[in-house]
Amino acid sequence: MVAQEFFSEILRELRELNGKLTSIEDLLVKHEKNHRKVVQQMAYYLKEHQQIADFVINDITKRNEKLIRELQKQYVKLTAVLNPNLVDASRGTELFSIVNNLAKVKDYPIIMAENSLIPTQPNDAAYYRVGFLTDLITTDYKSFDEGYSTFVNTAQNLRVVSTSTEDSADGTGVRTVLVGGLDSNNNRYFEVINLNGTTPVTTTNQFTQLDIINSTSAGTTGVAVGTISVTNSGGTITFGAIAARENAWRSGRVFTDQNATGYIFAWTIGSYNAAVRAQLDVNHIAGYPEATLVRCGAFVNNETRTITFPIPIKIPKSSLVTVKGIAKQEINEVTTSFQLYTSTE
Repeated sequence: MVAQEFFSEILRELRELNGKLTSIEDLLVKHEKNHRKVVQQMAYYLKEHQQIADFVINDITKRNEKLIRELQKQYVKLTAVLNPNLVDASRGTELFSIVNNLAKVKDYPIIMAENSLIPTQPNDAAYYRVGFLTDLITTDYKSFDEGYSTFVNTAQNLRVVSTSTEDSADGTGVRTVLVGGLDSNNNRYFEVINLNGTTPVTTTNQFTQLDIINSTSAGTTGVAVGTISVTNSGGTITFGAIAARENAWRSGRVFTDQNATGYIFAWTIGSYNAAVRAQLDVNHIAGYPEATLVRCGAFVNNETRTITFPIPIKIPKSSLVTVKGIAKQEINEVTTSFQLYTSTE
């Protein structure tokens, strides 16, 4: 009853406000330049309230569905007057989006799934990251990055090479790989490399960070025959690798560039054979690893757990997400995964 009375009161106020706004909509349009900042602030304020209403729906929809749906319609109508770009042209959708040129009538997860086809949508995208590590130690926290914990840091061309001649254009293994990270200007960058077996191939552009090495085409085996490594130009430092019989580097990390802000809604962590204490860290790249912005902890014991964040974790521009852990005993395997949604601001 309290929730119903609360939303009924809000609904009455919104209806009254909608009536008043109808008479001044033309005036707002005429004075758009002078009032743009105030109008946008009001629109985003309403957007936040609509998100609160969405959250409450999950709990009381069965008892108050009709009331809540009418409440949402009032928010949409108000926001359509204040800032039409925030809603669909029909002004009937309940989905808000500030991403340009998208079919806003679609559900948000579907839109983000379509944007995950990297690198076709590098500005508004979803990055699914997986991390893995064998023999997690008991004395110190280690990153779930398959043992490749050295960062590129200094802008440089990278070298891609396999330990098998079958990882090549005509081979049975991986033929092309997608290398992803940050370029020399700290912007998100992807480059497709045509492998040449045990002969190194150098990237065209320079990288300052690396977080993605994925197979994009392969021969009859469908996976790497040898270990495909990405190293410095001299081949003395390995920054990441696709293991034999795999088709991706399970780095357990992702970078946001200088223009993109990211959000993480859930995090999965698993262990095999031992108890593990794990943490998901968010750092500014320049301050890694000392300057931790956000740290989320979890404990698993020969199991897998998924943690859903009621309020998504915001990843600022020029930041890094990593997953680390420490084991209770030796001979242990750990895995992790999370999805990062990014939008250029």
